[in-house]
Amino acid sequence: AKVSRTLAYKVFAELAALGLIEKKEEPGKVATFVAAHPLKLKEIIEKREQEAKDALSALEDVLPRMTAEYNIAGGKPGIEFFEGMDGIAKVLDDTLTAKEVIYTYADLKAIDDVYRDLNKDYLEKRKRRSIEKRGILADTSFTRKMLAGYDTEVTDSRLVKYDHEPSKTVIQMYDGKTSYIVMDRKDPVSIIVHDPFITASNRAIFEVVWDHAAPVSSAAGSGTRSNTA
Repeated sequence: AKVSRTLAYKVFAELAALGLIEKKEEPGKVATFVAAHPLKLKEIIEKREQEAKDALSALEDVLPRMTAEYNIAGGKPGIEFFEGMDGIAKVLDDTLTAKEVIYTYADLKAIDDVYRDLNKDYLEKRKRRSIEKRGILADTSFTRKMLAGYDTEVTDSRLVKYDHEPSKTVIQMYDGKTSYIVMDRKDPVSIIVHDPFITASNRAIFEVVWDHAAPVSSAAGSGTRSNTA
């Protein structure tokens, strides 16, 4: 192996600690080392994968408090960036940790075009957890059609007029965080900004728009319920 005896024994000790080799030593004889079965490698990787998952789960439990304390102490806002449909799913899952009402601006047409099935699953999870949401939506013909069968169990929405097509973006504010989902069919991107001051500013604007927006009841009649954001 062209390594010194000292280095060789150091490497052997590390491999033995991992369970990848077994040391055989008899009195008066040279010590020998035998490799473990290759399946041991798979076992170690699976164990480390589970340890990583446990560590991530533990971190997620304390991360909101740590982030809030960091921001209060004058640190920079924390920003998480995600790509693709998996990124959208991660941002939606994060809102399911909300301890308060979620405030959102949403483009229902873009949601229906880009992640309809994912959104249906998200709504069911949000209903099971009784997480309420207030949404401001674009007053378009598509939105009115969707609202004709709107499921209002955990969602309260109002309409606003736009001079042009909506921005194909969903903005959600909750628990000192503001998330953005940019719904491009080819390359959707999602962002979570951890900062209570940015969220409070967005919430203030939301409240002003909400007070001047038209209630859904004045724009859409009753009908068969459907799953919406």
